[in-house]
Amino acid sequence: MRTFTYVDNKKGVTIIELMITLAMILIVIGLSYLFYFYVVRSFEISSTQSAVQENVRLAKNLIDKEIRRASYIKIEEPPDDVNKYNHHIMTADGKIKKDTNYLLGNLSEGVEMGLLFTKTSDSFIEVTVTGSIDGDYEYSITSEVLALGGNIDNSINDSGDEIYFKYE
Repeated sequence: MRTFTYVDNKKGVTIIELMITLAMILIVIGLSYLFYFYVVRSFEISSTQSAVQENVRLAKNLIDKEIRRASYIKIEEPPDDVNKYNHHIMTADGKIKKDTNYLLGNLSEGVEMGLLFTKTSDSFIEVTVTGSIDGDYEYSITSEVLALGGNIDNSINDSGDEIYFKYE
């Protein structure tokens, strides 16, 4: 019959094995750290871009609605006949204002907004709304709006960053 002899290995872990294991753990932790902050930064950037786009689209939709409903429209300078136009849209302090109120209220907090109105034909006005945060993440949207009232007191290709209008 055979007898087994057991070798008693009391050696344990060598310092080299411990250093290799520690180096691998540090590499994994370092890569996890980099990945985590990459994901967080990407989320912040996409949230900021989304906020700018949301504000620009909302402002454009509200302005388009106002222009469609208007019966008389004048781009740029204040009109000679102030009584003919009782509303206006313009930018002030980087925010879009309709008459004396901010068009988006506090929604556009931190977003620098810009406007450009251009008469493209007898009944159409091109509206361009831009927005950015701290000069970055700029977003712009342009649309051509049919002025249902049809009375635009400008020449074709006249443009400006203010518009005066009246409802009937």
